[in-house]
Amino acid sequence: METICPVACRLCHTELFRARAWLDLLQELNRMYSTNEFDVVTRRQRVLEDLMSRLGMSTNPSNHFAEELVQRIHAVIPRFLANLYSTKEPLTKEEMSLLCELHGLDLNLPADQVKLAVLVPYRERGHIVAWMELTDALIVRPIQLSVAFAIPNEEALQTIRDLHMPILEMGAGSGYWTARLQSMGVSVVAYDAARGADNAFFNVWYTDEIQQGNCEQVLQAQPELAPTHALLLIWPNDPDPIDHPQFCHGDVCDDSEPVWDAACLQAYMKNGGTTVIFVGERQRVLQERYGTNESGMSATLQFQRLLEKHFVLQSVVSIPQLWLNDDDMTVWTRKVGTDEL
Repeated sequence: METICPVACRLCHTELFRARAWLDLLQELNRMYSTNEFDVVTRRQRVLEDLMSRLGMSTNPSNHFAEELVQRIHAVIPRFLANLYSTKEPLTKEEMSLLCELHGLDLNLPADQVKLAVLVPYRERGHIVAWMELTDALIVRPIQLSVAFAIPNEEALQTIRDLHMPILEMGAGSGYWTARLQSMGVSVVAYDAARGADNAFFNVWYTDEIQQGNCEQVLQAQPELAPTHALLLIWPNDPDPIDHPQFCHGDVCDDSEPVWDAACLQAYMKNGGTTVIFVGERQRVLQERYGTNESGMSATLQFQRLLEKHFVLQSVVSIPQLWLNDDDMTVWTRKVGTDEL
């Protein structure tokens, strides 16, 4: 059974065979994604559908399929390959042996040589197994671009509904969060700077109610939205050359949009906004967890500092995290006497 172990098998507890099954899956997805038979959007969708099929999920999913998909992915990635290795948490002898056997290395090879042979740096946190970078490219990214950059669960959606406020979502993307909230009876007004085929990030949409407009334009035209709506921002910025230069190749990030999260928050505050729901990675969390000063993948440090200065953190909600992401959902309320910007 172990020699033909499928990736979705939950019975095999031999980490080495499970790791080989995962590597085989990544190689097959890579071949599918590399073909020139289809355009990149079609290939991305086919990769996602194939992944869901291999994990035993229907390719005609329910409206909460994303949470289940993330759970199934985490369940089958071998634990020792999913770890972020840091100087504080060195590889165990068992992990070292597994890595050597998986890569055909001498089991007596010194630990520093094993790391040099199989590990690569990941962000400012530690190291990952080199070929596990494909997990991000072939699995995480298609989910982000076909669903959302962050995945909601019932607790997150319920927390938003319990605010008893209409929601203003900016940078709504595919509309996955908006659609889920609306299905629960939450009133949502959703905008994105680009819609449909003009949106460089998303190729699937879950609602046709997303309107076009950036945050500053919308609040300038409709300032009454700020004091009456909670502002929902989900991963408002992709890596950019200003706040995230370590994620860029060369001097610019060719696929990045201009940063806008801080300007959006300033416009919301200027017009009397009181409640912010932020979904993304936070610099303070990353610093506590990894000892790094990076601001995270999803929002600029300027935005995060502005949020902390003028708002009080009311609640933190854990959400299903895509592999190698450390995001959560936080709810913030405006501090008294902080009208000046």
